[in-house]
Amino acid sequence: MNDIPDLLTATQKLCYRILPMKLYAAIKARRNLRRYEPELSILPLLVDPNRTSVDAGANRGSYTYFLSRLSQHVYAYEPNPAMRWILKRVAAENVTVSKAALSDESGIAEFAVPKSKTFFRNNAGSLEVDQLAEASPDLVRFQVPTARLDDLGVSNVGFMKIDVEGHERKVLLGAQRVIERDHPVLLIEMMDSLTQGELRESVEFVERRGYRSFLIVDKRIIDYRLAVRMNHLTEVWDRHNPHVRSNNILFLPIERQKAAA
Repeated sequence: MNDIPDLLTATQKLCYRILPMKLYAAIKARRNLRRYEPELSILPLLVDPNRTSVDAGANRGSYTYFLSRLSQHVYAYEPNPAMRWILKRVAAENVTVSKAALSDESGIAEFAVPKSKTFFRNNAGSLEVDQLAEASPDLVRFQVPTARLDDLGVSNVGFMKIDVEGHERKVLLGAQRVIERDHPVLLIEMMDSLTQGELRESVEFVERRGYRSFLIVDKRIIDYRLAVRMNHLTEVWDRHNPHVRSNNILFLPIERQKAAA
């Protein structure tokens, strides 16, 4: 166990020593399903078992865990070495784990993880370092490889989840060809500033490629345009950064909706 990255806390390391890694991953994933990410419960309705899924910002693998059971193959991208260390050890055989951070260009970029007094906030790591620094001046910074999904040879993509802490627009730009070719279902946690400008631009970017957008609130799916008019966009701002908030946006290909009608 000497290769556990320093970004893991002593408590986390102890858990991995006591529990079998895959058992621990299953417990965490199902706990997230119940408490924190109810949208996981609708994945069986969204994922095509005969196609590939992409998990951009896989973190410790809660989505990857369920996607591997619903998809033909899963490509999980996680640049945080601590989370990737966990992910590699819990991933099923049909999962390919990559250290690249998906973006709009290939190269090397700075990645940062916020640090509190007692632990690293590994679920909040991002390429948007300046945005992180505004709310969390104590950051661990390091270099990571970046890649465009369009350049990676991934094919037959039926589902794509994006959770990249404010970098989602650039992930979409780097996956434009895949989106236009395969028309996967997209589930994106979209960060938004007080002006809602970034969220609106990203939603319109996807909709122009033949999609209809929906807002996920708890286990309800609401038409995005209706949600905006009715002010259903979350008013709960990120407790770690008062300048941003997040919304889970589901994008369904219009052609898929017509086929189901």
